[in-house]
Amino acid sequence: MVEYLVLPGGRWLHQSEVVRPILAGAAWIRRMQIVQEREDRVLLRLAPLSPPPPAEVRRIDADFRDMLGPGTETEVDIVPEIGPGPGGKYRLIVPVAGA
Repeated sequence: MVEYLVLPGGRWLHQSEVVRPILAGAAWIRRMQIVQEREDRVLLRLAPLSPPPPAEVRRIDADFRDMLGPGTETEVDIVPEIGPGPGGKYRLIVPVAGA
């Protein structure tokens, strides 16, 4: 199942619109996950293969913020691991509860 983010104002963002630009040139990323905590707050979790270059994390943070646009609070979080969800499956996008 392909998932979307539904952003403030009703704009939909397909997962590939987020994933491709983030992964471009970022060979240090082992796994990523986008968690929409609220309609106007989205967390990007990145589990690295190796320590990420600080400049690359700043680039991803700026690109992510630009992709989601004004009115959406963003955060990039470097985490040691991203495991499966409650159903036992890994989800690239975790939508707002109830969406």
